[in-house]
Amino acid sequence: MASNFIEGQDHNNGLETHPDGVALSPSMVSYLDVNTFVSAVLLSTWDNVVGPKLCQVWYGNHTDSLKMNERCINHVANLTGRNLFDDDGEGEGIVNYKLLLLPQRDVVVNYYTFHGCLENGRSTLYALSMLLPTKSLNNFMPIYQICETRIIELIAKFRVFQLKIPNFFFLAIALFHFIQHNASMQSFAAEFKTAIPNIFNELKAFLLHINALFNEKLSTAIEISDTLLFKPCSKEETLFLARAITSHFQTCRCSIVIGSDIDHINLMIRTLAIFNTDKELQCSRIIRKTDERMSQSYLPDLYLQGLLMNLESLPIDDIARSQRPTSIISLHNGEVYRTALPDQQAAITQGILSIDLTRLWTNTNIAFNLSPQMLTIVEESAWLVEEFLREV
Repeated sequence: MASNFIEGQDHNNGLETHPDGVALSPSMVSYLDVNTFVSAVLLSTWDNVVGPKLCQVWYGNHTDSLKMNERCINHVANLTGRNLFDDDGEGEGIVNYKLLLLPQRDVVVNYYTFHGCLENGRSTLYALSMLLPTKSLNNFMPIYQICETRIIELIAKFRVFQLKIPNFFFLAIALFHFIQHNASMQSFAAEFKTAIPNIFNELKAFLLHINALFNEKLSTAIEISDTLLFKPCSKEETLFLARAITSHFQTCRCSIVIGSDIDHINLMIRTLAIFNTDKELQCSRIIRKTDERMSQSYLPDLYLQGLLMNLESLPIDDIARSQRPTSIISLHNGEVYRTALPDQQAAITQGILSIDLTRLWTNTNIAFNLSPQMLTIVEESAWLVEEFLREV
């Protein structure tokens, strides 16, 4: 659910809130060192004693900390905290998300509310908020769904980190350990406090994902001269293109193009892009010659992307976690592969996420490896696609 908020029309329902000018403790501030349009990420909670409470601030970089001052950070924490009080009736497994517009602060806040726990094991509500300048809203909205998916996964991991100790079953085990070995119970409280530092790398990877998508996004204006449809092709190349387009449709127009030549990869991407909507192209990227590292980094849940990799080095586990099925078009050997079809992909994604959370919960490495051999080779093309290519 999403709603618009205009500052000045909010009421605090008689709740006392902290003043906007409270200084941030250095222990509450971290820097992710990522240059992106997301200026800061906040974690706040509702405390029945003190009301809205700010837990942690992650700035994109030191420059963002100057633009997003402490008064604005505290204001957003108080605002989301009051909304947590209003949302207290939601179920514990629900993650709600809202978009708040604060024109007087020149800030847009996308925040997610969820149930977590305090150090004593008592359940409470949290809000994870992304702050960005109002001018960046047009850049953010096309990738809103991708952000939503990644943030919900991050929240699931954060809850596991929290519940590993305060959960009463594990608390009983901890007490037994204390009695048997005279261990200090303070160590278990320390484990709970690591939940926030444990999501630092997850947040950084998420912002790098957004930054790469923004810097390498595919233009929605595709010229036919920039595609393979304009180039003379041999019979074998035409059949390969027909299989690629067929699989592209079978996997909901989601494809990865792999190869060793950036220009050839981008040419295939622009050819497949003809069949995607403008909205889907805003969640797609091409390879930039200026960023070799990102050209070898898979970004989940995009519609189109290219990678300077071979099939054996692809992160198949990560590709299988995608919310949609994926075609893999190899320019190395002229083969087309795909993951599961749409009716199977949702169950596979849910199963993999459950395994990921179980790994975190038990601190064990559960054997789970997908190999390229588990992909389906696309050997046939659709008749309509072949006819289309003959016509052009």
